[in-house]
Amino acid sequence: MANHTPVVTAPNASVKPNQSVAANTLFSATDADGDTITQYQFWDTGGGGRYTLNGVTQGSDQFLTVTAANLSQLNYVGGASSGSEVEWVRAFDGQEWGEWQHWTMATVNHTPVAVRSDSRNCGS
Repeated sequence: MANHTPVVTAPNASVKPNQSVAANTLFSATDADGDTITQYQFWDTGGGGRYTLNGVTQGSDQFLTVTAANLSQLNYVGGASSGSEVEWVRAFDGQEWGEWQHWTMATVNHTPVAVRSDSRNCGS
């Protein structure tokens, strides 16, 4: 019987500057054969954000291989300022790697807005 490779789904996402989010919340992976996903590979294009594994910053423009057991220790940290970059991920089912999937990861800084709390007319 032929092996079906894992399929990853990764929608576009956004974070605040320097916000850390668990990488496993940014994508999902399935395997039509029911094989257990054993590893993941990530590729960070280096556009401002970064991955940290157990709190240690990982390099960009290189493969980052993480076991399924360690995936919960991987975070994506938004860049210091607004911008976006393309992130890549694929999954391994113990036999074959699935296709690379990409998504746009945006760092968005919303400026605060002052709102007046009363309706008194200050101009009269």
